[in-house]
Formats: sequence, structure tokens, C-alpha cells
Amino acid sequence: MKYWNGNGYTTTTVNWGASPPALSIPAVTTSNVLSGQLVSVSITNTLSLGAATTSSSGTAPCRTTECQATAQVASPIQGDIIYTVTIAGTTVANVDISVDFGALSVQTNYKAAPLAG
Repeated sequence: MKYWNGNGYTTTTVNWGASPPALSIPAVTTSNVLSGQLVSVSITNTLSLGAATTSSSGTAPCRTTECQATAQVASPIQGDIIYTVTIAGTTVANVDISVDFGALSVQTNYKAAPLAG
């Protein structure tokens, strides 16, 4: 995953494993003088990663009863990205972008063919 760090993009690796990892993206603020006024833009976030769950049923080789496997992630990324713009110390814009990628789920079923004979 890449995020803006104020000077360029930083790449960070995200490995889910058994539980979702903590996601730490630092706040960024940049300022410049425009028309004699100090203009600042700050970007903060409350992003988090969703938990993954898996389940399976049946016994290999899955001839008498069907085997099933499922996996689900609540939302790969969810939370808020907040942009705040100030001019001469006065907030002129405060934009909150809510992010929720929705649930991801997959399921597979398998039943082996009966033995010949």
C-alpha cells in the first residue's frame, strides 16, 4: 500500500495473518503563503483493516458428503480521511471522506466422484 507522506509516497507492506495488522499512516500538513496569507492543508485518518475469517467442513476425500470452504473479510479498509484547510489560522474547509470497501467473501463446494466398481 502507498500513502502520501508530505514529500512523496511511502510504501508499506500489509500482511493479514491470523488477525488484521495495525495500520499506521501519520498525519500530513503542508503550508504555503498565498496572497500574503498562510494557507495550510492537513490530512489525517482513522483507517483500519478488517478481520478475515475462514471455515471449512467435510472430510477429505469428500466422496460421501460435500466439502465446503469459506473466507470473509469484513472490509479490507474502512474509516475516514479528513482534509482540513486553514487560511491565516481560520478553518475554511473540513472535509471528511468516509471509506468502506464493503465485505469480501468467497465459498467453494466440492464432492468427489464415486469410486468405480
